[in-house]
Amino acid sequence: MISAGAWAALVSMGGAEAAPCPCGKVVSYVDCGAADGGTGSKDKPFDRLTDIAAVKYGPGSEIRLARGATCKGTLAFLGSGSEADPIQVTAYGDPGKAAAIDADGGEQAVKLTDQAYVTVSDLDLTAPGDGTQPRRGVYVVGKDSGTLRGITLTRLDVHDVKGALPAKTQIATSGSEAAGSGGILLEAQGTTRPTAFDGVVVSGNRLRSVDRDGIALWSNWCRKPDLAPDWKPTCTEAWKPARNVVVQDNVLTGVAGDGVSVNAAEGAKVRGNTVQGFSERAPGGKGVAVEGSTGTLVTANEVSGGKGTDGGLAFGIGGATSGTALESNVSHDNGGGFAELAGSKTAPLEDFSIQGNLSVNDAARGLSIPGGPLRKGRVVGNTVHLDPPVSQLLVDAKDGTGLDVAYVDNLVTRTAPKVVDGQPQEKGTVGWNLDAKDFVVDRNLLSGVPIPDGATGTVGGDPLLLAAGATDPLAYQLRPGSPSLGAGEPLPGLTGLPVGPSRVPAGTPNLGAVQAPAAYPAGLAATFNADEPGDPAGWRAKGDVKVAPDPAGFTGNSMVFGPESSATRDFPAGAGFLRAAARLWTSAPDAPVLFQLTDADGVPVASIGVRDGSLTYTDDADGRVLPYPVPTGTWIRVGMLLRPETGTYDVTVGGTTLATADMRSDAGIASRLVIGAGKGAKLAADDILVFPESCPGPGLAPGLRPVTLPHDAHT
Repeated sequence: MISAGAWAALVSMGGAEAAPCPCGKVVSYVDCGAADGGTGSKDKPFDRLTDIAAVKYGPGSEIRLARGATCKGTLAFLGSGSEADPIQVTAYGDPGKAAAIDADGGEQAVKLTDQAYVTVSDLDLTAPGDGTQPRRGVYVVGKDSGTLRGITLTRLDVHDVKGALPAKTQIATSGSEAAGSGGILLEAQGTTRPTAFDGVVVSGNRLRSVDRDGIALWSNWCRKPDLAPDWKPTCTEAWKPARNVVVQDNVLTGVAGDGVSVNAAEGAKVRGNTVQGFSERAPGGKGVAVEGSTGTLVTANEVSGGKGTDGGLAFGIGGATSGTALESNVSHDNGGGFAELAGSKTAPLEDFSIQGNLSVNDAARGLSIPGGPLRKGRVVGNTVHLDPPVSQLLVDAKDGTGLDVAYVDNLVTRTAPKVVDGQPQEKGTVGWNLDAKDFVVDRNLLSGVPIPDGATGTVGGDPLLLAAGATDPLAYQLRPGSPSLGAGEPLPGLTGLPVGPSRVPAGTPNLGAVQAPAAYPAGLAATFNADEPGDPAGWRAKGDVKVAPDPAGFTGNSMVFGPESSATRDFPAGAGFLRAAARLWTSAPDAPVLFQLTDADGVPVASIGVRDGSLTYTDDADGRVLPYPVPTGTWIRVGMLLRPETGTYDVTVGGTTLATADMRSDAGIASRLVIGAGKGAKLAADDILVFPESCPGPGLAPGLRPVTLPHDAHT
């Protein structure tokens, strides 16, 4: 292997022999905190990003940035890797510190141009600006360069990207544009040689406070055969889609526009992402948006906090799109609603499926249909829950012409408003704006909401949900006696939310998203939404513990803790499998937080916590740390599944098992829940659920993929 220093020396000698890339692998070290510039070796690292521009990197090469130092400018270099030996751009040094790049007035922190087989990982990236010029954390661009393969972007912390926000009219007509702004952008451009990406993985990244888009794939090679030339002016060239694109297990918060945007792709997969807070500074944003693509799978994502009603929807399927599947997603507290279906006569939307999703307190519109036609659409087996303050048009069709959609086997329920002296206390209405003869509404459970004209086979009655109002899919299991149990019709490809390994018989599915047998009643279920502000009823509080509005601005209340406070609640003890789950929010993740099960004497059985910015758990009497950095001011779903027959329990985040540990060996049967905030902590807890579970499967719940965890050094 040739060092970067030796290669730099060859370059400095000049002559014909110095020009070609060396056959060996090149390893460059960069420490922008070094006192003097070196030759790129580990002992004498470069001290500027511009130094690596003098080196051409080949397959298997590495560019390593020192942790604990911040480089100014843009990391850009020449060369591509190979399928067997990609180029690695990553960090080295103290695992407790970040390797940072501050674009410092440049357009991006990292840029790849016409390159293939490159992996970028474990970097802290920012691109400050005044909001008038393009800014990006990572910008991957190909122009007239053919097929670019093997781009992997993982375990990156991208934040404070202050790029230009397009005008409202631009967003409404075109979405993201060439040379746009955002956290991670991949663009295919050009006019002479068809250009597209193949084999893109964007995984396990954290993005916060980015303008405009979070993660976006865009191309002007997007003029599909079924797309009218005048529909989208930016589609200047014939369609050449990106292939083998995977966007998974990313956490995005505080995004100005779209959280994840996929354009001009074939067979893309968007799964397991958390988008919390989008459309915040640019109108028209969606949590996950798909346009001009075929065969896109959007699954196991949690999308919340979309702002406004001009956009602010969790999902959007745009024109010139076919074969899109929205499956097993969770959407809640989005100002614009659940999903937009935006077809047009010159850009058809067809063959789409929306099934097995959970929508909780999404306002404005359940399904927004600004135009048609829509062809061969299925909205099947979803659960929608609304609390009284929320107003929603379950379907808002601006034009009922040509809406070939089946709305079947869904469960829609609304909590009855409080009534005092004969008057409802909460405002909010639920209805339908639907006058379309081709739009079929059949075999749905509608509880507390009106039945639209022309609906058939409607089921009424209380669905007997385990804990309606929570945002966890576990809460939407059906209790014994529910009219939804087995009331659905078998439909090809029906899927549901993966709350456990047991599923109902395929021939008699449930109405709604949860395809599981009847659940045992919960020993403890608390959403606080119906509680009056003040002391939490039924809890033994110590210190400053109050029921107060959700700190994230979501619908309803939460239990909010001041520093050095706690709340305790007993529940019926049981010797079998037990699941405990909650959402936790902290604005000071470095301070200690505890979510714990104890026995009747207060001896801890199993615990999840937060300390020094990371998740913790107990393994018997020992503490353990998960390499999962807890985002500030963001809700996370945590849980424990106790398995008494083995003396172990699963630690879950977002429904995904991250660890298995031993329960405390000297503890009795779990019968008490304790939630506490330590010194300096600012904590809220919500959607608390404890219930016995029958025959849980091992490890990961079916249908969900493991979280791509950041490396220890990324904490």
